[in-house]
Amino acid sequence: MRVAVVGATGGIGRHVVDLALAAGHDVRALARDPKKLHRVHERLAPFASDARTGAGLLEAIDRCALVLSCLGTRRGEAPVVAEGTRHLVEACTAAGVGRLAIISSLGVGDSRPQALRTGVGGTVFFRVVVPLFLRRAFADLEEAERVARGAPFPVVCVRPGGLTDEPAVGSVVAVGPELDLPLRIPRADVAAFLLSLLHDTRWDGKAVSLGAR
Repeated sequence: MRVAVVGATGGIGRHVVDLALAAGHDVRALARDPKKLHRVHERLAPFASDARTGAGLLEAIDRCALVLSCLGTRRGEAPVVAEGTRHLVEACTAAGVGRLAIISSLGVGDSRPQALRTGVGGTVFFRVVVPLFLRRAFADLEEAERVARGAPFPVVCVRPGGLTDEPAVGSVVAVGPELDLPLRIPRADVAAFLLSLLHDTRWDGKAVSLGAR
């Protein structure tokens, strides 16, 4: 199958690219600077694109079964996820691509009570760190989810907990906002869940929170 990975040079995007290629898929890797892609492969097609403006998106996602947005706001930069999601929805609509998944965060929308139930670490992070240092980033994710809900096709909003660079554990907890889950999850496990959406449609049009045991 053909899958597009937006933000392919980022922490989660790099894992998605590797996993998709290992699974035999054709991968279209979208990045502002494709030269930063970490590998070359016969089934990997790099595309220069900018989700902030929409430049290059339409051509890159053509005939893709699924678009996976791994966009995130880098420290010191203006929030990009909401605007990127808006351009991706427009590009998918124009290209006739009917499935999109975006990375959001645990604690966004109706998952805030769920985040506060993850223990002391979650309580401190979401009651102290987010209001003091991450207010703009979380407001951007709230808007991105609002844009996703208004899309003319089903979008999955993936809400991982605290991201780590540890090796994948392979035991992902994927639940709705009403259930409890662990706070932490390796980026590699988030990537594996994203790729599983190629064949798993149960979360289409919904938000899903992720943790790892």
